Amino acid sequence: MSRADSAMAHGDAAGDCWKRHRPGQRRRCGFSRPRSGSRASAMRLAAGVWGLSLGLFVGCSQAPDRQEIRSDWDQQRASLKYELASSELRRGRTDSALQLAHEALGLSPSDARHLELLARTYLSRADFPSARRLLEPARTLHPRDAGIAYLLGTVYERERNWDAAIITYGDAAALDPSRLEHCLALAQARAQSGDAERAWQTLLAGKARFRDQPAWHIARAELALREGRLSGAAEAFRDAQRLGHESREIRAALGLCLYWLERYEEALVQLEPLARSMVQDGWATGSNAAAAESKASGGIGPDALIGALAGSLIAIGESQRAEGLLTRATQTRSGDAGLWTLLATARLDTGRAAAAVDAARFATRIDPRCVEAWCVLVAALQADDRVGEAREALRAVRGIAPDDPDVVMLEHALAGEAGGGW
Repeated sequence: MSRADSAMAHGDAAGDCWKRHRPGQRRRCGFSRPRSGSRASAMRLAAGVWGLSLGLFVGCSQAPDRQEIRSDWDQQRASLKYELASSELRRGRTDSALQLAHEALGLSPSDARHLELLARTYLSRADFPSARRLLEPARTLHPRDAGIAYLLGTVYERERNWDAAIITYGDAAALDPSRLEHCLALAQARAQSGDAERAWQTLLAGKARFRDQPAWHIARAELALREGRLSGAAEAFRDAQRLGHESREIRAALGLCLYWLERYEEALVQLEPLARSMVQDGWATGSNAAAAESKASGGIGPDALIGALAGSLIAIGESQRAEGLLTRATQTRSGDAGLWTLLATARLDTGRAAAAVDAARFATRIDPRCVEAWCVLVAALQADDRVGEAREALRAVRGIAPDDPDVVMLEHALAGEAGGGW
């Protein structure tokens, strides 16, 4: 068919369609208004199509549930309050930390982190009953949570309930054996309960996992000290130092161990830097003494550190240095009998017997039952040719400790000087 024939055929069809409509109506074929019955059908069809479209829309994009939105919002608020409470607790503001931790737990009661934070806040306030009432039911709700078990063990430990502490610390260690604090807490609780053997077993069981951590060696040292094993404690403290734990606390503890072991030169290596820091911080002159003590002592009394340092100096023949150190120390710590006794010993070693007598007498006034002070007084009086006073001092110390080896030795020395009798 040619293009002309095709056009004519389309024209005839259009003309027939036009003739079927009433004159004056300008409607195109296929777009005429539907009859009344057809209109109702069309409306039903449109409604069905709209319902189908709406169903598809709802299926593809479900309207968010109001309760779900509220839950998500509560979770966000709880997380924010958790962070704020943690910050307040780190700053020591326990009142505000307690309030925020309560609010966080109220917003998200199933979150174990919030339980743990509230428990830590109670512990920081020494409110052990409240911590226990919180953690005991939480332990049932979260039986696989090592953190809750550890905190509950801490509560039992503070309450000196060692059996319960051992059980819960053991649970924490079993649930999460990778945490050093769980191992150390269990060993400490067993040691406190008097079971040193099981405490050692607990520590040694973690050796392969924790031997590269200084805290594990410090725990070894503390357990050795508890049993009086000074050599083992010194070795463990040195291991902690080799692993990079260079602190005042370790220096002080190691220095004292070495002093008690009579390894005086090694003790001086540890103790002299601490003494220098005490002098620099004003300890020897009394200015800002409390701050200097807290910096230098590492939790060990400054009197013990100064005494060990001075005793080590005297033992290696450096009595003059020891006297200078002790003279400065006793100016601010005049109430320590041990320091005055060491000062008397240093003066006696440097040939100043009269000055030694004064220092030793002062020590016996501070502590009338200090056997060592009385023995130094007897020796100083004897060196100063005051034999009668020496015998009186000896009678006094015999009343305190008649079987003490030093007392017996001084008694023999004075008896020989008197020609075999008193």
